[in-house]
Amino acid sequence: MTTYKDLPVDRAEKLKLTVTMDVTAPQAYALIEMFKCWTFYGKAGMSRKVGFYVDGDGDFKPNCEVKTVPELPELSLEQAKKAVVKDDNGNCLYDFDGIGWSLHPSG
Repeated sequence: MTTYKDLPVDRAEKLKLTVTMDVTAPQAYALIEMFKCWTFYGKAGMSRKVGFYVDGDGDFKPNCEVKTVPELPELSLEQAKKAVVKDDNGNCLYDFDGIGWSLHPSG
């Protein structure tokens, strides 16, 4: 199980997360608007659910490549599951609080 002491950064220190994916122009625009929404809510101090519809049987097959600088160690499966805060009929919402708490040594 990964804990804060295993991380290459202090728990409050920001790191660089880069996501590379192949998407169509409409998909890119939708993602850009979602990221703008995240930024707005963060600056405004607002907590909201924000969703993105994944049309997996359509042409949304982004094959995401994710990198962090510095590189982070893998979470255990148990810890990764803590990111899912709602699973309703296959619709998942994700949050970082569960992972944050799981990184404490007492978990």
